[in-house]
Amino acid sequence: MSELMTQLDETIKNIQNNVHFKTIRRGIIFLFGCLILLTGMVMIFLPGPSILVIPLGLTILASEFVWAKKLLGHFKNGTHKLGKILTHSTASGSQALNREIEEAGKINGQK
Repeated sequence: MSELMTQLDETIKNIQNNVHFKTIRRGIIFLFGCLILLTGMVMIFLPGPSILVIPLGLTILASEFVWAKKLLGHFKNGTHKLGKILTHSTASGSQALNREIEEAGKINGQK
């Protein structure tokens, strides 16, 4: 039993160290990642959760490609900045709305 496990481990290591295996693996990851990424880009114009699918495709590509890792970093920074802007504008908008409601109540004789 242990001989079989040893042979299996050696076979797996040989396959993983094979240059052709690495090239094929990288090609499959590229095709799969691009397919997911393009699906997400199509979902920008069609109904679908593109905001979730695009980062998924970039994450798959980033597992093998540096350019995809950089692009994913830019995407994360952009969404973080957008979140700050939306949070800030929502907070400012709600404060302004609260002031208007208070002023409207004073005009109508309430409070």
